[in-house]
Amino acid sequence: FPSHDTPMEMADGEIVPLIGTFDATYLTPGNDLWLCETKNKARWPENIGTFLPLDLQVGIYLTALEKVYKKTPVGVRYNLLRRPGEKRKKEESMADFSDRIAANVQKDPDHYFQRLEIELTKSERDEHVARTYYLVEQFYEWWKETMLHPNVRDLMWNSGACENKYGVCSMLDACANSDFSDTYRDWE
Repeated sequence: FPSHDTPMEMADGEIVPLIGTFDATYLTPGNDLWLCETKNKARWPENIGTFLPLDLQVGIYLTALEKVYKKTPVGVRYNLLRRPGEKRKKEESMADFSDRIAANVQKDPDHYFQRLEIELTKSERDEHVARTYYLVEQFYEWWKETMLHPNVRDLMWNSGACENKYGVCSMLDACANSDFSDTYRDWE
């Protein structure tokens, strides 16, 4: 699906682009717009339909859809895909492993695939749009403030992003030591 740039006007009149790609949309025979969203999970609880509509990603998509299509989306069709928990056996070839997973899926497809259609009320849609605008506005205000003090470490740094399973962030020295001498910053 093509990426969309949805302009959002901030309180000071500045336009901030909300950029992203949603999985798909469709129109019902009655011309209602629905969002399609796929979630890949290792497991899901029985009441997953209660918290899926609270998802930030869905709220952002619903906000963008209304601007992109000039039409209010009425619901979300969720395609839930369960990731198989099987591990490849020591002497098992990749083809045999794949065949074993396929056989398990064929035996119990309802365990691996579920579809939920959740129609949203006007107040739920309005809340998603308001939340999206609020979060973007808060991020924008934070960004403006940090640009006023480019050599002072922002107190909202996220140390959890400094290191992960892929290694250490390439910006660690610059952030940790406030040393941007070898770093290009396009706001200067």
